[in-house]
Amino acid sequence: MRNIIKNFVAILKVEIEDLSADIELLIAECQKKKDAGIITDYVYMENIALYRHELLAVQSFARLLEQTEPDRFEKLDDLVAYLSDAFRAGGYVRAINICIERKMNKVTRYVTQ
Repeated sequence: MRNIIKNFVAILKVEIEDLSADIELLIAECQKKKDAGIITDYVYMENIALYRHELLAVQSFARLLEQTEPDRFEKLDDLVAYLSDAFRAGGYVRAINICIERKMNKVTRYVTQ
């Protein structure tokens, strides 16, 4: 079980880095659309505010994951529950909570099959 938990944490870190990179790409794409006149300044500002909030949430989860000691957990389900509860307590928008939970579920399926 210890190896499963360690693999889960390692793979989840990669998934979270990927999610962060995706959001940064959305920010860059939004800038390009604004510069090209495809979207208004108002839409740009609204989108950027949302993307930055999501990026902040993902970075917060990455810190939480980094600070978590996997050896404290006997079962993978306990670790996943802890991470979910601790992140939910941060008060981030529901959409990013769903993204993080989907990443955790994906990695859980991968390491337990």
